[in-house]
Amino acid sequence: MNEELRTDFGGVWTALVTPFQNSGTGIDEAAFKKLIELQIEADARAIVLAGSTGEGPTLSLSEWESLIKIAAPYRDKIHICVSCGTSSTHESSEGLKRAHSLGAHSALVSTPAYNKPMPKGVIAHYESLAKAQPNFPLVVYNIPGRTATNISAETMQELWKIPEVVALKESSGNWAQFLDLIETLPENKTILCGDDPMNIAMIAHGASGTVSVLSNVIPKMMVELVESVSFGRIAEASEIFYATYPLTKAIFSESNPIGIKYAVGLLLGKDFAPRLPLTRLEEKNTIKIKHELKVLGIVS
Repeated sequence: MNEELRTDFGGVWTALVTPFQNSGTGIDEAAFKKLIELQIEADARAIVLAGSTGEGPTLSLSEWESLIKIAAPYRDKIHICVSCGTSSTHESSEGLKRAHSLGAHSALVSTPAYNKPMPKGVIAHYESLAKAQPNFPLVVYNIPGRTATNISAETMQELWKIPEVVALKESSGNWAQFLDLIETLPENKTILCGDDPMNIAMIAHGASGTVSVLSNVIPKMMVELVESVSFGRIAEASEIFYATYPLTKAIFSESNPIGIKYAVGLLLGKDFAPRLPLTRLEEKNTIKIKHELKVLGIVS
């Protein structure tokens, strides 16, 4: 396993939206490339493809593969992480192998949704994935609000024993659990904040970076925020955080990625509606997002 990939998993990881063509099917390749290039220009550490922000559950296999193929030529400039989590261990394993073969650097894998496995089932799930594609870094994704299964600090202690498990995206919203995770974090492993409003708090208390939704539209500000916290410049980080917090509230006023897709559309001058069962942003929230992007100087 590449030692750099094992240990350098901090910084800003942008959970990219998936821009669809006007017909609603297929990927808008030009727009997706532009989003990747904006992240590279801002010195983001990584991009995450086909996650919940990227509407991964609605993508066809060909669309999922297209995202990786479009991103692959940039792999020497930015780390490419691909969401491979499904409710089936077998399907997740096949996705891992395909993502690796297409040029991804790592995989983001949530716990199986709906199945509600017991802790021993969660452990067996990730052990199976590691065996399916050895030496391919895995980022465990704990988001019980979407999957109905929480990964406790005790369970994570067992998962850290799997060499391929190099990082955890923690999105449980449980502060006490986060502190337990930090207290028991092995030296060569990484925790990433999985919730933008918690970035300063979690990084200040031991997380190494963030998997950010906001950085789709304000990547430079998010990189500055994370660097400021990491180097102990809390006042500077707080200034950025509170300047962007109204935008954060507006973007998360409806289920993610409804708000951020509207914001990205404003940024790129296109209409990027989410797919059903997600619906378009309510007008009152479009007004808020547009106003906050103007305040920050992102759109005119």
